[in-house]
Amino acid sequence: MKEGSFAPFLYHIFEPMKPIILFVFCALFGFAGLAQVSSAEEDFILNNVALNQLGNVARINQIGDFNEVNILQDNIQYAELLQQGDFNVMQARMTGTRNSLKLVQDGDNNSYELALDGDNNILGVIQRGYNNVLLQEMDKTDNRLLYLLQDGNNNYLEYRENDSFQPDLPLQITQEGQGLQLIINPKNHN
Repeated sequence: MKEGSFAPFLYHIFEPMKPIILFVFCALFGFAGLAQVSSAEEDFILNNVALNQLGNVARINQIGDFNEVNILQDNIQYAELLQQGDFNVMQARMTGTRNSLKLVQDGDNNSYELALDGDNNILGVIQRGYNNVLLQEMDKTDNRLLYLLQDGNNNYLEYRENDSFQPDLPLQITQEGQGLQLIINPKNHN
């Protein structure tokens, strides 16, 4: 360690407290899953958004700290993202046909924004815990499968459709937590 480093000081303070910190963490968060969405519902979402098309595949895992990813998909693309802990920002733009997106944001600030223009797209989004913001804008879309799940804490979900040919079928939205704000604004022009 460098001289003057603050890390050894913190280590000596928190090292004896590890069992207590672990117990408190498990007590607060470990048992929270008992009252939240069942794993069967999460499994359903994750299994229904699968690689079912040819094209490019992107698999991204971001563990901890400032987590941010931007995705641009155009025709027959697949993206699978896992963001665990800390700031969790995901922004995507999908255009064209037969794109698939599977996202899991697990803990901390959880922000997801999607702009979708096209048809036959499949989306599955799971946000577990903390601030949970989910914004989706659909423009001139048709034949989509959407599964949206916010599990715990300050949930906010806004879903907008512009010039869609038909409503999303199925559109499955589940929210559990403290905030529970849901805005759906379909503007279908048939």
